[in-house]
Amino acid sequence: MIRHYVVRLLSTLTWVLTFCTIAWLVLWAFGSLAGLTGFVWLVSGLMTTLMAALFGLAISQPIVFIDEKRLEQAGQDEIARLKALAGLTKDAQEGGKT
Repeated sequence: MIRHYVVRLLSTLTWVLTFCTIAWLVLWAFGSLAGLTGFVWLVSGLMTTLMAALFGLAISQPIVFIDEKRLEQAGQDEIARLKALAGLTKDAQEGGKT
């Protein structure tokens, strides 16, 4: 259980770092092209604050990965259970013939 939490946490921190870096690079490029050095300095300072806030949020709420195979199996089990309740399964139909 702890291993899953660590993987989710590291994945979340990686996503935060990646998106903040990309956003900072885009804003830096446009700010530099426009000659807004003050804006670039402001964005650089705000981005570190934003990353710290998002890292704190990531620690308390990491990304949740969905186990698709287990989810699909649970859905199939539920459909089979409902069919059995409704008498739509092959066994239920054969049982009614004898």
